[in-house]
Amino acid sequence: MQSCFNSKLEIMPCILLVLKATSRAMSDMRLAGLIHLTVNAKAYNLSKRNLNGDYLFAKGEFEARWKLVQAALKDLCLQELVRIQVDKTGFVYSISQLDLDLINSINEQYLDMFYEQILAVNERVAHLSDSKISDLVTIGTMTRREQR
Repeated sequence: MQSCFNSKLEIMPCILLVLKATSRAMSDMRLAGLIHLTVNAKAYNLSKRNLNGDYLFAKGEFEARWKLVQAALKDLCLQELVRIQVDKTGFVYSISQLDLDLINSINEQYLDMFYEQILAVNERVAHLSDSKISDLVTIGTMTRREQR
């Protein structure tokens, strides 16, 4: 049996929860960045805990997570759980009504914790551009001005 750890199956509910929590269309990079920052919030001083525990390489896994998000988005769009649109920056993804109905019906403790944490993380980084999110994920710091 194939593991679902670090798989499209594992990342799909996170994508759906980020889209629900933020209520905005966003790029695949921003989605991956928000998921990464949410799971590793303590490593970025955005929360008091990392959802998957503390480990040395929390900041180094972004590239792999971004590729998983891209692959999962294709499946979610085909299943009509996520809408895809084109704007001036390229492809952006948003929540569909079908996704909203599905995500509201799931009762899972980890997803509840993830949702609470994405709300807190998004409050701290919602004002940042996609490139600033990318810088934060790869460099690991925000200026005092960016922290608001």
